Amino acid sequence: MNKNVETTVLLADDDASIRLVVAKFLSNQGYVVRATDNVHTLLRWLQQGEGDVVVSDVHMGVDNVFSFIPKIKQLRPDIPIIIISANTSVITALKSKKSKVFEYIPKPFDLENISDTITRATLNTGQEQPARFKAVSQIMVGKSQIMQP
Repeated sequence: MNKNVETTVLLADDDASIRLVVAKFLSNQGYVVRATDNVHTLLRWLQQGEGDVVVSDVHMGVDNVFSFIPKIKQLRPDIPIIIISANTSVITALKSKKSKVFEYIPKPFDLENISDTITRATLNTGQEQPARFKAVSQIMVGKSQIMQP
């Protein structure tokens, strides 16, 4: 039995090809995946108590997930949020840190990295954020290459 079979990933990305590839990979890894192309469906699922971890693109149509993170945190304060983005700017990484997301992963990304990050996120559930965020002088945000010294 796969260790991930109990973990439900809520995947939000408006790029159908990204959704398909990531959902298929994570499903093959044993995760249960619910995928959507918009933030509003993601919020509905969270309100219904679904999901163990959120993996979301920053931009979905006219919506920016950073505008919705306070609502996500209100609905589910302990759910880990992993941000994926084609915008690899320092500003996006800093917004991720300020929003207290679990991890920021720039596109293009390695699928194994997403799976490993989900595993770490679910193991750290209940913590406000990983210790590496607290040591900003050592590592700004997660393992993102753009934010490394």
